[in-house]
Amino acid sequence: MRESAQTDRKEGAPRIDDDETRAFYQERLALFAKMMFIIDATFFAGTLGAYLLYPEIKPAMSTELLVVGASSIMLLLGFWRFMLKTQRTSLREILWMDAFLVLTTSVVFSLLCFLSYDREVNMWSMFIWTVFMVFGRVLYVPSSAKRTFLLSSAAVSMQFLAGTAVAIWQPDNLSVPGPLWSLGSGFYGAIAVLIATVGSKVIYGLRSQVRAAKKLGQYTLGRKIGEGGMGTVYEAHHALLRRPTAIKILSPEKASADGMRRFELEVQSTAELAHPNTVAIFDYGRSSDGLFYYVMEYLDGLDLEALVAAYGPQEAPRVVHILMQVSGALQEAHSRDLIHRDIKPANILLSELGGVPDVAKIVDFGLVKELAEGTKTTASLAAGTPAYIAPEAVMDPDAVGAASDIYCLGAVAYFLLTGAPVFEAKNAMEMVVHHVRTEPEPISDRTDNTVSKELSGIIMACLAKSPKDRPASAKALRESLRKTPEFSEWQEEPALEWWKSLDHELVAKVRDQESAPDSDKALTIGAWTVGS
Repeated sequence: MRESAQTDRKEGAPRIDDDETRAFYQERLALFAKMMFIIDATFFAGTLGAYLLYPEIKPAMSTELLVVGASSIMLLLGFWRFMLKTQRTSLREILWMDAFLVLTTSVVFSLLCFLSYDREVNMWSMFIWTVFMVFGRVLYVPSSAKRTFLLSSAAVSMQFLAGTAVAIWQPDNLSVPGPLWSLGSGFYGAIAVLIATVGSKVIYGLRSQVRAAKKLGQYTLGRKIGEGGMGTVYEAHHALLRRPTAIKILSPEKASADGMRRFELEVQSTAELAHPNTVAIFDYGRSSDGLFYYVMEYLDGLDLEALVAAYGPQEAPRVVHILMQVSGALQEAHSRDLIHRDIKPANILLSELGGVPDVAKIVDFGLVKELAEGTKTTASLAAGTPAYIAPEAVMDPDAVGAASDIYCLGAVAYFLLTGAPVFEAKNAMEMVVHHVRTEPEPISDRTDNTVSKELSGIIMACLAKSPKDRPASAKALRESLRKTPEFSEWQEEPALEWWKSLDHELVAKVRDQESAPDSDKALTIGAWTVGS
């Protein structure tokens, strides 16, 4: 639940303007409780062990101290586990929990101090425990200096009051006069508050600087959600609109003159396209420190590679539904003389948008090629992803055209139906050679799913070695798919149910595995074909 920046400032908390930061605050508060629990439990167990080993220790352990000490441990344990299990907590609730943890723990430590009136060393140890808690909170929990000052002052004040009560009630149990004992505890408490407040100001300031560094114009960056050949993609939020977006930032190592030209062409090419199955571009700019970026719509779903990794081969009707959308987007791109050149499962996102299930969108036009009349080729090296690259992209990059994207889409369809690439290979070079020379196995030999002869024939035609043997265009491909039995078998209701039951934890796990380095996933692009 998002809270306004004004609410954040009133409460003296970090400015939490997105769910990720709120979750971070909650996570750190749980970690703080865990730390206090471990230390408190260790100290309690050590004290019990000492009394068991040396029963003659004076003064003897009292029942009251045992009960209160055990209660403090259970309190910290319960708070820690509760914070971990709480999924959706508002900022205001988190702030109250923060204050509750500090104040209740301070009350327990102060009560232990008071009950230890005949054990001056225990009274001081409880004071030290309170200071540990105050300093620990500064390190673990994001907090403004003002909030830290207020909570720290409340914590040490309780110890001061407990010690002063003992000094008035049992002055004979202290090694120094009561007023001096109170003055000393107050002085040390004030020093602890001062150190905690200054430390919090420094740490909070550094954290604010980090957040400022994560801002690009009106956008604040969140978690990383992907990485492509040209840059890294982050989830982001606009300062005023509050809508989720995705921002792609040009990688610093790609920020040469040629790299920036490629990045700009990617933005311009994608922005030209209006098809609903092509990712929409909202903005483009350059940050104050020179980073180039563009802003696009955020799609809360999964790419086709993650889909198959998490759920295995897909049923033919669903595959046809996806192919119809992607081929429609390619039809528009090809009509504008734009060739994607890197159609692959990872570049096709599937999501539920506005209650419509299985909406497919093409992303990452980083290797786009313009085919406008009068263009010249500035370089002619293979570009693409080995498992989905067209033969002509390897043998004659100048011959890359609309048929090349159709070949890639055929390879994607093969992958969706079988759960495996068209060819298996030990490395990228062997994979590329297969695309050039090896005929693919029939789909029916690679899957147990039912696939009609019509659909199988269309996909195998897309995978023809010669471009002229493939469907004549993306439009022709769509017309052929429309005639397959599977076209009429896809139903929206089962698709909606599938999205309702989506296992987000499984998808997140698969995404983490996808982000692991893999040198065989993509060719190293030494040069790039572009219209000039």
